Amino acid sequence: MILARIIILIVINQALKTCELFSELNAEELALVSGLVRERTVRAGRYIVHEGEESFSLFAVQHGSVDVVKETDEGSHPKISELSDGSIFGEVAFFDHPSRSAGVIAHNDVKVFELKYKDLEQIAETNPAFGLKIYRAMAHSMSRKLRKTTDDLALMVGTSRLAALGEMTTAISHEINNPMTTIGLNAELIGRLATEKKPDHALISDRANKIRETVRTVVKIVDGLKSLARNADSDPFVETPIAKIISSTLETCQERFKSSGTLVRTENLDHKISVPCRPVQIAQVLINLFSNAIDAVESQHEKWVHVEIEFDENYVHVAVSDSGTGIQEKIRERIFQPFFTTKSRGRGTGLGLSISRSLIEAHGGFLRIDPSSRHTRFVMSLPRQLSQKSTADA
Repeated sequence: MILARIIILIVINQALKTCELFSELNAEELALVSGLVRERTVRAGRYIVHEGEESFSLFAVQHGSVDVVKETDEGSHPKISELSDGSIFGEVAFFDHPSRSAGVIAHNDVKVFELKYKDLEQIAETNPAFGLKIYRAMAHSMSRKLRKTTDDLALMVGTSRLAALGEMTTAISHEINNPMTTIGLNAELIGRLATEKKPDHALISDRANKIRETVRTVVKIVDGLKSLARNADSDPFVETPIAKIISSTLETCQERFKSSGTLVRTENLDHKISVPCRPVQIAQVLINLFSNAIDAVESQHEKWVHVEIEFDENYVHVAVSDSGTGIQEKIRERIFQPFFTTKSRGRGTGLGLSISRSLIEAHGGFLRIDPSSRHTRFVMSLPRQLSQKSTADA
C-alpha cells in the first residue's frame, strides 16, 4: 500500500513539472504540492467549472484541452478560448475570490490538477519562496491570456463592420497595455525578491497587492470591451439612463484618456434622464466619438474632452466636444460618408462616423456636427419615446 502511494506521488511529481504553474518548483516544493493536488479525469463535453459558481480552486491542464465558454440569454455556450497542456485556469478568481465569470468544459478527455485556494494560501504563508514562485507563474499566465484576449477581440472586430466603431483595435491596445506593463514589472520584481536570502516581505506584499488591484482593473476593462465588441442589432430597446451609458463608456476608455494626457469633463449627467435604446450600440457610438476626440487633440497644447447632456420635450442630446479647432465647413457633411477619413494612413477606416450615424438613425435620432461651436462638437440626439420605425426595427 505504501509502495503504491509512493509510485503515485512520483508519477504526479513528474506530471506537475509539465504545468507552467509548478515548473519553477524544486523537488522539495513539488513533493509538498503532490500531497495536496487532486488529479481529475474529465470526459469530453463535461463541465469542470460552471459559470457563476463560487470559486475555491485553481486548475492546471495536465493533458488534453479545455474550452472556456460564456453562457448567453438564449442558452448557447459560445467558446471564448481554448487552453491546452500546461495551461492554468482559475487564477483570476484566486486574487479576489469572485464567482466564476465563465465556464470551463473538457474539449476532449482531459486530465487536470486541482489545487484548493485555501491550501495554496496556507503553503504560501509557511513557505514564502514557494508562494512567490506560484504567484509569479499566475501573474505571467494572466498577462499572456489577457494579451491573447486583446488580440482575439481585435481580430473579431477587424473582420466585421464593428471595425469602424471607435477604431476599437486601437482603443483595446491602449486600455490593456498599461495595466499589463504594471503586472509584468511587479511580477518580475517579486521574482527577483524571491531569490534574495532575506526577502523584503513588506515590499513583496505591497507589490502583490498592486498586481491584485491591476488585475481587477484589467478584468473590468476586458469585460466591458467584450460587451462593446458584440453585434447588438437584435437586442431589445430598453429604457436606460443615458448618464449610466456615458459613465460606463468613459470608465472603459479611462486608460487611453490617461495615457494621452487628455482631461475629461462632464456636465449635467443626470441619471434620472432615460431613453429607450440598445445600450451597447449607444456605447459603441460614444467610444467612437471619444476615440476620435482623443486623436483630434493629440497635437493641441490643451487636451480636453467635454461631455454634457441637454434635453427638451422630445429629445435627449448628448454633446461630445474637444479642444480641437473644429471641422472645416467643406468637409462637414463628407465626414459622415463611408471610407472618408481625415486621419493619416493606417489610423482609420473612414467608417466610424458613417456607422455611428446609421446606429443613431435606427433609434429614430440624429448625429450631427455643431457648426456654431468654436471647437469640434458632435451632438447625438435620441428620442425620449420610441418612434414607429424604431419599434418596427426592434
